[in-house]
Amino acid sequence: MGQEMESQQIEAQMSIDERKQLIAAQEEAWKAKGRGAANDSTQFTVAGRMVKKGLAAPSAISQVMSPVFVKTKSSTPAISKPQEEIEARPDMNLESDKKLDKLESFLDKLNSKVVRSQDATVTVTTKSIKEVMTLDDEIFSSFYSHVEDLPRVASTMEIDDDFDAIFDPQLPKLTSAMVEHKRAVRPVRNVQASRNPLKILAAREDIRNEYTEQRLNVAVLESKRMKAEKMSKNSGYSEVALAGLATRENFSSVNLRSVNVSEQTSNNSAVPYKKLMLLQVKGRRHVQTRLVEPRASSLNSGDCFLLITPRHCFIWVGEFANVIEKAKASELATFIQTKRDLGCRADYAQTIEEGINTHTHAAKEFWKILGGQASYQSAGTPEEDELYESAIVETNCIYRLVDDKLVPDDDYWGKTPRCTLLDSKEVLVFDFGSEVYVWHGKEVTLAQRKVAFQLAKHLWNGTFDYTNCDINPLDPGECNKLIPRKGQGRPDWAIFGRLTEHNETTLFKEKFLDWTESKKSLLKNGLEQTADQKELHGGEQQACDPSLTLSKLQAPVGTVLEGANVGRGYGSVEGEDQRRFEVRTLSVDVWHILEFDYSRLPRQSIGQFHEGDTYVVKWRYMVSAAG
Repeated sequence: MGQEMESQQIEAQMSIDERKQLIAAQEEAWKAKGRGAANDSTQFTVAGRMVKKGLAAPSAISQVMSPVFVKTKSSTPAISKPQEEIEARPDMNLESDKKLDKLESFLDKLNSKVVRSQDATVTVTTKSIKEVMTLDDEIFSSFYSHVEDLPRVASTMEIDDDFDAIFDPQLPKLTSAMVEHKRAVRPVRNVQASRNPLKILAAREDIRNEYTEQRLNVAVLESKRMKAEKMSKNSGYSEVALAGLATRENFSSVNLRSVNVSEQTSNNSAVPYKKLMLLQVKGRRHVQTRLVEPRASSLNSGDCFLLITPRHCFIWVGEFANVIEKAKASELATFIQTKRDLGCRADYAQTIEEGINTHTHAAKEFWKILGGQASYQSAGTPEEDELYESAIVETNCIYRLVDDKLVPDDDYWGKTPRCTLLDSKEVLVFDFGSEVYVWHGKEVTLAQRKVAFQLAKHLWNGTFDYTNCDINPLDPGECNKLIPRKGQGRPDWAIFGRLTEHNETTLFKEKFLDWTESKKSLLKNGLEQTADQKELHGGEQQACDPSLTLSKLQAPVGTVLEGANVGRGYGSVEGEDQRRFEVRTLSVDVWHILEFDYSRLPRQSIGQFHEGDTYVVKWRYMVSAAG
């Protein structure tokens, strides 16, 4: 009472201006905490439960109602950029990707086949020796009829060797210096040549009586060229693709073998996941999903964790995890299990809640995979989630491949990446501490992919330094003293993966701030337009569409639980394989959650909810085949 009277006296002594300033300061403080953990009833409930169990002081509740404390930092990023650009040097031992090497050799084979088909030369296919037909007297005389000798006419004609004697020497002649020169240097024959050319031909001994006949492949080459030209015009495929389709492989030497699901491997030396992964789900605004060391000491009571193996998908829910972390962990587990992401082939996702179902078969299998049940950390302070978000984001390092060099991206260094970074013609390297990814677009050449992989592998094997950061992304809980803040090489449980456009893993997508929003497309004038393009054209004046004011037929409401669509919870629903199922309610239980307690609602009050209260609804249902 004395304190209340004293505060009233102080308030009475305050002037009107001072009261206005106080009210304005309170309003600003209230606005500042509007979206944080301080103004969240669920987080307040978590803090209240921690106080009730004696895990936190009563002042923790008042701390939650105050603005979240954020340390003032300088404009320089917490993690320093490399002073030198990462580029290939002769003294560097660069490692290549086996899958890229195989792809390169395969493309070389296809290109060589195309080159051979294009640059095919005319070759000799067959050779045969043919004899020259000689004049046989017997054959000649039998073919032609015999003609009696005719009487010879005795007449002689004198022919001068000089051709000029035929013409009149008095006629003018066309002469030139060249003709006169040739005539002057004409050689003088010592031996008189024979006047009969047949005798000269018969007297020669260098004439061959046989020759070699050669057949060429001109017709075959021309038919292949015409066929390839016809195929390229009608198919629309490139020459390399047509050459690949035309290749013939011999499968007689291929031996098939059965591989266990847990032992599946890939020829890709940069698979973006491990056989054993422990993912920590922590945060309030933009929940961070990070890879941590798969051991029991990495767990804590204030967060959710996903344990992923080729055969299992576990959700470990900490006792003091907030509802946002629980919802995100359940969403990720459902997506990983249904879409077979991260190499997981589990039949279903299993949930383990701390302190509730700790003795089930799933819990025993969970601890067995982690190497046995051991002690782990307790929950942190209520404001720890938001501090963790800002601290872990400051450790993000993003590089861009520019002229065979990895150059730090100044716009997104130490920040949350956005989808505007990803371009089909770009190669990016994301370093998230325990996860390093090489991402390249679909229009990137094979040479750029190889260079980016080699430089990223050099970054992976190089040194790291998180001494100036508030948190070590390799050990965010500081539970393993063997993982320093500064060292060389990443742990063996960390991930080095290569990702291509439109083939990213959900663990990679969770690092982006606007992944789902950027993938939504809008149809306008028959063309696909992204949300960013819509903002660019937002300033254009367009006529009002009256159809927007009319009521549209809404699609039936559907609820997806555990990967199955249960509709509105009753009646007939349609499954993924176009089969019909019946949804039937078995029981409904509702609890009213108070500040430090809860009560079960009577059956007649089920369905009545108040705006400012919190309820927990347990619905038991059964889905069976219709008919």
